[in-house]
Formats: sequence, structure tokens, C-alpha cells
Amino acid sequence: MNLHNFKDQDTKGKAILILTYPFAIGVHWIEWRRMRKLQCMIRKWIGAACKNPKGHEAEMVKEWSDELRWIYGK
Repeated sequence: MNLHNFKDQDTKGKAILILTYPFAIGVHWIEWRRMRKLQCMIRKWIGAACKNPKGHEAEMVKEWSDELRWIYGK
């Protein structure tokens, strides 16, 4: 079930979509906040990571970048 096919759903399917929609908004909002926080931290640490590519900063930037890729689904 997805929202693009809402009109094609039976009554039970439409009811499930309507009842679960607010939960989906909360999940997306939490992901958006996490994404913004990761972007901010990466921007803040990227300079130090470039100066010392084998240091702690570079490792943290790599972890945050991986998590950001996971959020974007790419």
C-alpha cells in the first residue's frame, strides 16, 4: 500500500493508511532532524579531517557520511 494508489485501495486499506499516516510523518521528521545534525557535524569537522586524513576527525566524518548515506538510502 502506498499513497499513490490510495484511490485504488479497498475500505480496509484506506483506513490503515489514514490511521498510520501520522506515524510516518513523525518518522520522517526524526530522520530529517538527524540528517541536518549529521550535515552540520560533517561541515564542522571536515577541515580538520582534511588536514589529518588518518586521525580521529577523519574517522568520525567517515562514520557520519556513512550514516547520512544510509538515511538517504543511497
